[in-house]
Amino acid sequence: MKDYFISYCWDDEKIVRPLAEQLIQNGISVWIDHREVNTNDSIPEEISAALQTSHTVLLMWSAKSLIARWTRDELNASISLRKRIIPCLLDDTPLPNTLKTAQSLYIDLRNLDQETATRRLLDVVKKPFRQRSETSPRIADIPFRKNPNFTGREAQLQAIARKLSKTDGARAVVAGLGGVGKTELAIEYAYRHASEYERIWWLRSEGMVTLSLDFANLAHELNLPEKDDPDIEIVNQAVIRWLGNNRHWLLIFDNAQELEHVRKYLPKAAKGHIIITSRNFDWGAVADLIDLQEWDRSESIHFLLKRTGRQDAAGADELADMLGDLPLALEQACAYVDTRNIDFTEYKRRFQEERKAILKYGERTRYSDTVAITWEMAFREINNISKVPLLMLNLCAFLAPDPIPLVDLLNEAPNVPRALTAAFANKADFDKMLAPLSHYSLIRIEDDHLIVHRLIQSVTQDRMSKKMQKRIAEAAVTLVADVFPSEAPEEVTQWPRCQSWLSHADATISHAEHHHIRTVQMSYLCNQMGLYLQSRAAYPKAEPLFRRALALNETLLGTEDLYVAANLNNLAELLTDQGKYGEAEPLYRRALEISEAQLGAEHPDVATSLNNLGALLHDQGKYGEAESLYRRALEIREAQLGDEHLDVAQSINNLAELQADQGKYREAEPLFRQALQIYEAQLGDDNPNVATSLNNLASLLQAQGKYNEAELLFRRALEIRDTQLGAEHPDVATS
Repeated sequence: MKDYFISYCWDDEKIVRPLAEQLIQNGISVWIDHREVNTNDSIPEEISAALQTSHTVLLMWSAKSLIARWTRDELNASISLRKRIIPCLLDDTPLPNTLKTAQSLYIDLRNLDQETATRRLLDVVKKPFRQRSETSPRIADIPFRKNPNFTGREAQLQAIARKLSKTDGARAVVAGLGGVGKTELAIEYAYRHASEYERIWWLRSEGMVTLSLDFANLAHELNLPEKDDPDIEIVNQAVIRWLGNNRHWLLIFDNAQELEHVRKYLPKAAKGHIIITSRNFDWGAVADLIDLQEWDRSESIHFLLKRTGRQDAAGADELADMLGDLPLALEQACAYVDTRNIDFTEYKRRFQEERKAILKYGERTRYSDTVAITWEMAFREINNISKVPLLMLNLCAFLAPDPIPLVDLLNEAPNVPRALTAAFANKADFDKMLAPLSHYSLIRIEDDHLIVHRLIQSVTQDRMSKKMQKRIAEAAVTLVADVFPSEAPEEVTQWPRCQSWLSHADATISHAEHHHIRTVQMSYLCNQMGLYLQSRAAYPKAEPLFRRALALNETLLGTEDLYVAANLNNLAELLTDQGKYGEAEPLYRRALEISEAQLGAEHPDVATSLNNLGALLHDQGKYGEAESLYRRALEIREAQLGDEHLDVAQSINNLAELQADQGKYREAEPLFRQALQIYEAQLGDDNPNVATSLNNLASLLQAQGKYNEAELLFRRALEIRDTQLGAEHPDVATS
C-alpha cells in the first residue's frame, strides 16, 4: 500500500518522473508506473490495484493529460473510489469541472525549476494525513450539485430522515406543486446523508422509457452478471434482487407521475431507502407522504437576504409576500436583483408595472400569474440585450427537464436555427450566449450540462403563439436528431450518449405529435431511438417508434422509397426478435421488392434484404426457401464485392449454419472453414468476429465427435475474447 499514487500523461514524463524520484528520496511512499509495473504485468490491472490501495492521488495536470485516455480513466476511477485527489498544475490548462467544484487544494508547479517544484510538493505531502470524513457514497449518481443557497426545510428534512429510519425498505414521497422545491429537497437530503449510504442512484422518472433504462444502468455500476443481457427486463429484475439482498442504498425517483409508473421498480423486500418526488399526492399506502408547501415567511426572508447579500429584512418580507413564498419565483427575483443591481423596493415597483401589462397565460395554479410576471421581467431584460439567448431558451423549452450535454450541442448540431448559427460557432460565443440566461436564473450550468426547470419550460412555451410553438418544436426535433448518435446507436459504446439524449428525444417527439409536425428529421429520430431501445431489448417501447418512422416516410417520401425499405427492415427485425414471424415476413418481402425495383436485382443492398428474409425463414424451419435466398445473396455479393469481402463471409456462414441445422455436417464444415479464412484475412487473427467464426466451426466439429480439433478452436476463441473483450464480457462466458 502506498500513500501517493501519481497519475500523469507519459508525454510529461521528463517533468513528472524526476519529481517522483525526489519524493521517494525524501521518504514519501509513492506509486508511479515506471517503477512498479514490470514488463509482463497487465498495466490496467496494476493501475487498478494501486489506485484501490493508495491513500491519495497526485494528479499531474497539463494540456497533454487533458486529452490522454489513461489520465482520464485514472481520474474517473479515483473519483469513483472516493480518493483524495490533489491536482498538480504543470501548465495553465483549466481543471475539469468535476474537480473545480469539489477541490480547493491544488499544488501550482507552473514554470518552476525542479528544486522549487520538489520543495513545493514536499510542503504538502509531508503533512500528516487526516482521517477523511465520509462525504459521499461509493456509487453516487446525483446529476446535480449541492445548492450552496439551500435554505430552510429543516422540518421536512427531519421528516424524511424519520420516515426512512423506521425500518429497512422505508419509502418517503415528497409531493407538491411545481416550483416548491421537491427536487432540491431530495438533492439536499442525499448530500447531507451521503455518509449513511454506500450507493445513491438518481432515477429520472418523468418518462417510463427513461426510468426503465436508468434503472437498468445500475446493473453496470453494481457489476451484476446480468448487466449486459440484451433483455432489459432480466437486467431490471437482477437489480431488484440485489436491492432486496443488500443494505445502505438510496434510490431517488424524481418527478414520478403516478404509482403505476414506478411500482415495478420498488423491491418487495427492500433493505435500503427510497425517496419519490411528485406533483401527484395520490400514493396510497406505498409510502409515507410529505406535503411540501411554499416556504415559511422566515425561510423566504432568510433566502432573499442570503442569496442577494442585502440587509433589508423588511423589504425581503414584502417581496416574499408579493411572490407567495414560492421558492422558484424567489430564486428568479434574486437573480434579477443581483444582475440589475437594484434593491427589493425597485424590484417590487417593476413587478407591479409588469403585472398591469402582462397577459395571463400558463397553467392556472394559485401562483401562475406570479410565475408568469417574474419570468416575463427577466425575458424583457434579456431581450433588450439580444434575442439570441431567448431563442436558445425557446429550444430548450421543448426538450426534457433533464441535464442537456453541452459538448454534444456544440459539436453535433449543425442545423440550428439561422439566428443561432453564430453562437454555435465556438465555445466562447456559445458561453456568451448562455450567460444572460444563467445570470437571470432561467438556466443552470452544471458540469458541462444545461438544466432548465420544467416550470420555466412551461412558462416559456406559453408565452409563444401557436404558430411559433410549432416552429420551435420542429427546430427542437431537428436539433435532437442531429445530436442523437447516428452511427450504430445499438452499439454498447454508444449507449451512454443515447441514454443522455433519450428523454430529450422523447420530449421533442411528443411535442411534434401535439403540433402535427411531419418531417424527415422526425422520422429519422424515431428510427434511431428505436434502434437504441431494440438493442436494450425494450421491444414494446421500440415498436411504436419504428412504426411511426415508417408511416412518416411513406407519407413524406412515397411507399416505394429506399428509406421506406430500410424502415420495413428495421420493423421486421424487431418483430423477429419478439418471435412475431408472421408479422415480420410480409415486411421483409415488401422491403425486398422495393430494393429490387429501385436498385436492380444485382445490387448489394438487395443481397442484404435477401439475407434478412432468408434468416427469418431459417428460424421458422423453412429450410428450402431459406437456402435459395441465402445462395442468391451469396452470388450477388461475390459478383459485386469480390470473394474476400466480409459480407461474403457472412453469407457463407449463414449457409453453413443452415446446413448444420439440418444435420448436413459434411456440407457445412467446408463452408465454416471458408468463412473463417475470410475473417482471418480481412480482420486479423485476434478479432472478436474471428472468435465467433472459430466457435461456430468448433461447435460443428464437436457435434461430429472431432473433439481434439474442436477443443483447440474453442481455446483459441476463448483466448481472443478474453484478450479483446475482457474477462467479464458475456461472450467470454459463452466460450
